[in-house]
Amino acid sequence: MFELDRTERIAEGTYVQPSGIAGVDPIRKLVALAAPIGAAIAMWIHPHADHDVYASLSPVIDAWVVGHLLLFTSMSFLAVGLYLLLAGYRGAVATIARIGTATFAFLYLGYVAIVGLASGLVIREAQSLPAEQQAGVAAVVEYLHTEPLLFWAGALGAVGYLIAVTGIAIVYYRAGAPRIPLVGLVGSVVALAAHSGLGAIAGMALFFVSVVWLEFGWTIGERHERDSSTTNGRTGT
Repeated sequence: MFELDRTERIAEGTYVQPSGIAGVDPIRKLVALAAPIGAAIAMWIHPHADHDVYASLSPVIDAWVVGHLLLFTSMSFLAVGLYLLLAGYRGAVATIARIGTATFAFLYLGYVAIVGLASGLVIREAQSLPAEQQAGVAAVVEYLHTEPLLFWAGALGAVGYLIAVTGIAIVYYRAGAPRIPLVGLVGSVVALAAHSGLGAIAGMALFFVSVVWLEFGWTIGERHERDSSTTNGRTGT
């Protein structure tokens, strides 16, 4: 019954060809597998900002800047990886997933660039200023970290990521992919919700393991074989 339903979905145009991450260009593999590693490292070295953002980050500002530079770069590649994971898929779900990917790339990366990188660079450059001028810089940094518009931009970017990975999970499920890595793919959104610490690292680990599973545990040959047996079975009836 599942195979019949899946074949009908193929006929409807939701699924175009057996195209997961396996058997594709090496650059696509590198992007999808390396990006979560870089992001996990960035989230591991990410310092924690206390209520007084300027005072708490000043002693660790180099780690803050390097971490957010690595995070911005890794998340940029992760967005590319999400888009490439949808290669070969068409239909409403795939289109919504691509829109989610674009939303994530624009809003979440903008949040990281402004609240993370920009504020970090401002703090680092202010270290040599007189105390009264540093107070003004501290007020600017506090604004960047507490402005609701920036917060909601980052939150909507995370929602875009959730929409993207959920859409990818749906089109892969309809194509016959195993369920466990698809659940892990969706669960990786905890990395963006946590942003740093063990929760964030666990989320990126889920993404990495899920993509590896789809790469090495779900081959194009197996999918072709399932498709052929399904088509032959329906023809025989």
